[in-house]
Amino acid sequence: MEQNNNTPGYLIIKGWKLEKMLNAKGKTVRDFADALDIKMIEAYEILSGKKVGLEIARRFINHYGADYANRYIDWTSMGMDEKSQLLKT
Repeated sequence: MEQNNNTPGYLIIKGWKLEKMLNAKGKTVRDFADALDIKMIEAYEILSGKKVGLEIARRFINHYGADYANRYIDWTSMGMDEKSQLLKT
């Protein structure tokens, strides 16, 4: 995932939506952090909708796959048009 002029240097996840999915699958925040090989504080940052850097963004997208991860990316909060981003995946 190289940064280009159209890609911000961060990612914002719809934490509430991701947390709902994790709960439905019986997964804990620890499970999520372990799956992405990130610290618990970073997992909580994702779930709270805070901006996360490109390394964590890569881990999130690589773990879930681009099409599935795209459902959880908060394009609007990143100042991008969601529909145009969906066409790129």
